[in-house]
Formats: sequence, structure tokens, C-alpha cells
Amino acid sequence: MCPRPRLALTWTGLRHLVVVDGDGRVAGILTHERVAAAWLEPHSHRPMRVQDAVEAGGVFLVPSTSAREAARLMLDHGVHALPVVRDDGVLVGVLSWTDLVALLATG
Repeated sequence: MCPRPRLALTWTGLRHLVVVDGDGRVAGILTHERVAAAWLEPHSHRPMRVQDAVEAGGVFLVPSTSAREAARLMLDHGVHALPVVRDDGVLVGVLSWTDLVALLATG
């Protein structure tokens, strides 16, 4: 069983959790910003469901995406991380803005 999203974010120190369906295909991303915003909403005393807070969308990377193109997509869509998926939509990993900065720094 997967821990509650806000706990998973806290325990791991991650800022993004990729949500996948039963087949391992990406359904969206849950960000720490979305969780924080949900806490501030009226009626936040009700349990939050992941499906209500996940940022769904079709912006994904494939393993062959260049770092420059990935950075451009992040800027264009105002996101700090993007899932990397195979052609069949199955999650391979996550590329974050921090990863891109580290790549640039190590040259």
C-alpha cells in the first residue's frame, strides 16, 4: 500500500510524485504546491484524494529528449519536473529542474 501523498512527499523529501495507473502509465503529477494549496482550501478538513489534486496533462518526455528541449518544455508549461515515459506511456523516470542544473554544472 502506498503512503498518503503528503506523507510520501515529506518522507522522501521529493517535490513531485508521478501518479500511474494500474498498467504503469502516467496519469499525472502530484506536486508539493498542489498539496499545500489543497490544505488552504475551504473544507480542507475533508480527506484529499490524489485524483483531485493531481496535475493531469500530456506533457511528457521520452528518453531521447534533449536537455535543451526538456528545459524549454518546463519553461513553456511552468513546471519544475516532467515524467519520462516509453512509447507505450509507461513511466521510466522523472526529470526535474534540479537534474538539469546538475547536468549543466557537471558539463
